[in-house]
Amino acid sequence: MNYALISLLSALFILAGVAGSILPFLPGLPVSLVGLLIFAWYTQFDLISVSALAVFAVLVVLTVVFDIFAPALAARGHKASGFGVAGAVIGTIAGVVIFGPLGILIGPFVGALVGELANTGATTEHAFRVASAAVVGMVLGSVFKLLVGLSMLIYFLFAAV
Repeated sequence: MNYALISLLSALFILAGVAGSILPFLPGLPVSLVGLLIFAWYTQFDLISVSALAVFAVLVVLTVVFDIFAPALAARGHKASGFGVAGAVIGTIAGVVIFGPLGILIGPFVGALVGELANTGATTEHAFRVASAAVVGMVLGSVFKLLVGLSMLIYFLFAAV
C-alpha cells in the first residue's frame, strides 16, 4: 500500500471517530485512535510516536469513562442523592439505547429526575435542578470528547502533511 492510501484510510477512521464523538450511533474516539495507529504503524512510528499514541489512548479511555459518569458528577455537584446519581448513570446508558440520538439528553434528565423523586426527601424543584445539571454534565462530556477527537485529527494532519 502506498502512503496516500494509508493516509486516506487513517483520515477516514479519524473523521468517523470525531463524528462519533457527537453522534451516538457511530463509534467514537476508539475508531479515531485506530486511524492514528494505522498511520503510525505504516510510517514505522516516525511521524506519530508511541508516546503520542499512549497519550491519546489515555485520553480516549478518560472520555469513555467521563461520558458515562459526567451526568452523575454534575448532578452530584447539585447535591443529588444517591438515587439521583444512580438515576443519571442508568438514564445515560438507557437513554441512548432506547431513544437513540435524543437519548443523549433525555436519558440523563429522566434518570436523574426519577431517581431524585424516588428519594423521599426531595422536592420537585430540587429534582428538576439535579436533572438539569445531569444534562449539563452530558453536554460537557460531549464537548470534552469533541475536543479530544479534534486534537487527534489536528495531530494527524500535522503529521501526515
